[in-house]
Amino acid sequence: MKKLFQLLLIVLLGLGLLAPVATEAKEAFDIITHDVDITVNEDGTFDVIEEMSVTFSARRHGIYVNIPSEYHMTWQKDGEEISKYYRFPITNVKILSSHDREIDHHDSYTRIRFGSEDRYADKQETYKWSYTINTRDLDLDGVEMVFLNIITNGWNTSTDATHFTLRLPKSFDAGKIYTSTPGGEMLQGVGELDGVRISVDGNVITGVCEERIESNESITIQVILDQGYFNFPDINRYGKTAIIISAFFTLAVGIVFLIYGRDKEVIRTVEFHVPAGMTSAEVGTVIDEEVNDRDVISLLLDWGRRGIITIHETEKDLILEKRSELEDSARDYERILFNRIFNNRKRVAVSVLKNKIWNTIGLVKEKIEKYYSTKLRSLSTNISIVLQLILAAFAFLPITLQTLLTYYFYYRDLFVLFMTVFQIIMLDSLMYLLIRIHKTRYIIDTWKWWQKLLAGAGLLLLLLIPAGMMFGVLLSAKVRITQGLAIMGIQISLMMFIMFMRQRTDYGNTELGRILGLRDFIRVADGDRLKELVEENPYYFYDILPYAYALGLTEIWTEHFKDLGVRDCDWYDSYRPYNDHYAMMHSLEYQMHNCQRSFASMPETSFSGGSSGGGSSGGGGFSGGGGFGGSSGGSW
Repeated sequence: MKKLFQLLLIVLLGLGLLAPVATEAKEAFDIITHDVDITVNEDGTFDVIEEMSVTFSARRHGIYVNIPSEYHMTWQKDGEEISKYYRFPITNVKILSSHDREIDHHDSYTRIRFGSEDRYADKQETYKWSYTINTRDLDLDGVEMVFLNIITNGWNTSTDATHFTLRLPKSFDAGKIYTSTPGGEMLQGVGELDGVRISVDGNVITGVCEERIESNESITIQVILDQGYFNFPDINRYGKTAIIISAFFTLAVGIVFLIYGRDKEVIRTVEFHVPAGMTSAEVGTVIDEEVNDRDVISLLLDWGRRGIITIHETEKDLILEKRSELEDSARDYERILFNRIFNNRKRVAVSVLKNKIWNTIGLVKEKIEKYYSTKLRSLSTNISIVLQLILAAFAFLPITLQTLLTYYFYYRDLFVLFMTVFQIIMLDSLMYLLIRIHKTRYIIDTWKWWQKLLAGAGLLLLLLIPAGMMFGVLLSAKVRITQGLAIMGIQISLMMFIMFMRQRTDYGNTELGRILGLRDFIRVADGDRLKELVEENPYYFYDILPYAYALGLTEIWTEHFKDLGVRDCDWYDSYRPYNDHYAMMHSLEYQMHNCQRSFASMPETSFSGGSSGGGSSGGGGFSGGGGFGGSSGGSW
């Protein structure tokens, strides 16, 4: 290990490039003295006190100081260059002199601005400030060191004299002190070289440079220490905290699910006929607890089979013709839609209704939802619905908490906050999609395999992107990957509990059982049984058709009758000569889709106006090359 220490000593100590070298005119002040007092703590934090006396040569309000928190370092080991990125947050910034001040924390540095816009600084001023540098393991195969910039070339002015003190928490080898002087020389151990004098008293290193330091010169000190000298904070403990919080939250959600969210078993009844007392729109609503356009449009087929309307397919349009008024027992929402479509007319073309009845469709949906919102007809318990929506908002907790605690509270990287917001959006979007998929599962399982594959891929992507961000953070921070795997398990468990949280009422369970019985029959109808039903009722196919359409099973229902003799439809006709009802029904379903789009279409709305924008970005950055820490700045 000693050999490794010696090899690591070939570090570019004298560069001190912590701020861009100024090319503009010299600053409007000279630094008379710049004193730096540094206390090194065993946990790797450095408490720094800087005091600077300046003489202004022109009127200025004061000075500003930049303290870096990001470093791109190049080390040399065994003849190879190793590039490393470090982030050492700056905390506990305090102003110790009696000046007005402004402190701004940026992502890569912290800026202190001394002075006030209301007054100019005196010709001579002394500024004093303190801060803490939170260093971490340098990731150099166990090598530990103090490597600090005392004076940087980030001050575009000269410094007449500097004094610095470095207090270490434990003993060290004074022979492993390396100091780069303003002239670019290297002083090893104690002694004097190029105007810099280093002495050691116990665990305290004192340095003095009473010769002028020009703006392109710097002083850097490095102390090579024994392995295990520092006791850095364990980053894994932040991840453990995230796991504990997430696990307890998920456990609580699981208990809530068992009490308020778990569904009773649905008993499917055997159904061959139209559900008594239910319209096709209601069947489509009950099966997924949602009212969609398809449910509403299915009423046209329902009215047709009830003898209320006829549907005529022309070459360019679809004509709806009223044969009779709705029955007295018709639902309120049926009457609203029926009256709006015909509006005292006998016949109406669907194209005429385009962009004109979308608000009526919305009103019909509201009426159906209201029909099932009463206490007697509620499909799911109110408490399970509310709990599901509230808990869904916190579905992001495991992954985002792991990311936030692991990186932000350890490195205080502002970028992680934006990453966390993105994770929250992705995971909450995934959660609400999962809830919707669970609600519509009886509709979705009729999808073609490629539709299911695409949907599954999209859902997986919504999970993998935030998960990938989390694992990226864990890898960069060298956290045990088992923490990420544990969090993923907790995250998936939490989402499953929330997805299944919605609990059906006894009424909802009974109605769903009836509809699933009919749905199962539509999907796998036995040919012999169908023949019997058609013999009993030649219009049996058309009686079930509106319900099959609302359930998304029109194609399957039509397929069952491909080889069965079915009576011609007396409420639908077309200008096209169809050889059989099978071809005609395919055309009818296509026309229903067109009708659905026309009814739901909204008129285009144009907006006028203008927008203007603009902005500017600013900030500071520092390039590595000397040690860590050190301040730079200028006047304002």
